[in-house]
Amino acid sequence: MTIALGYKCRNGVVVAADTLVVTSSEYESQEDTKLTEFWVQCGSFAIVQSSNDAFATADLLGELHHALESATPSGYRELGLTIKDQMRIWSDGFGRKEPPQSPLIMAVKLKGQSAKLFRCEPPSTFIECDDYVAVGYGAAVTDPLYHLLFATSGGEYAHIQTILRRIAYLIYRAKKGNALCGKRTHTAVVWRDDLAPTIVRSIDMECAENKSPGLDFLFSSAAIFALQDDESVIHTNAQGLGEMLENLASLRATKFHNPYGDEITLTDHK
Repeated sequence: MTIALGYKCRNGVVVAADTLVVTSSEYESQEDTKLTEFWVQCGSFAIVQSSNDAFATADLLGELHHALESATPSGYRELGLTIKDQMRIWSDGFGRKEPPQSPLIMAVKLKGQSAKLFRCEPPSTFIECDDYVAVGYGAAVTDPLYHLLFATSGGEYAHIQTILRRIAYLIYRAKKGNALCGKRTHTAVVWRDDLAPTIVRSIDMECAENKSPGLDFLFSSAAIFALQDDESVIHTNAQGLGEMLENLASLRATKFHNPYGDEITLTDHK
């Protein structure tokens, strides 16, 4: 159970996860994707998971995909009923044995409706999330940071490139703060219902994560300067913070692209 998260952006929803996966109840791990994305008749889906048994959860995701291929929900409430039915069937298949913990984060764009963000977990959890949600051990790192730094600036009003930089920083901190988070980051954006989700190039996420330590230094310096006693150096310190902010231009200049090299800009308002 490493780190998986979802974050709204203007006109869409982003989901992301590291690729350090747990493959059995003995907590053996390896590198593999925790992202599943597909387009079916009713809309576009991207799901990330943080499970303590990746193989069992892959089976659940396959059953969800199969059920959604023929589903025709009129809205998100009906979609939730379909997903909960499949999660119950999957959970019941374990009989008296406790099913593995399999929290899912789901970005969905049903045809003709706005993209939404959900947290799901068998057997029957299907909860809409307002702005951001994370699951896995890394959530203990990213949740406080989100509430401290970003909660007052809603993602649904922010450009996709800005949200991807926020996600890169949060996942960088999760990997830094928890040994069970690591490897590459896989990311997808759901924003249109007539095509599959847009995949974000992993190398772009890696580039942004590698530049994120500059934010740590800026935040630390701002706190130190704000809490010191010497009022005579406030102006000098403020100038120093301004220079640090300007020096983060390389992070702000980081652009995220799809696998074909096209910059991701969500201009579709459907």
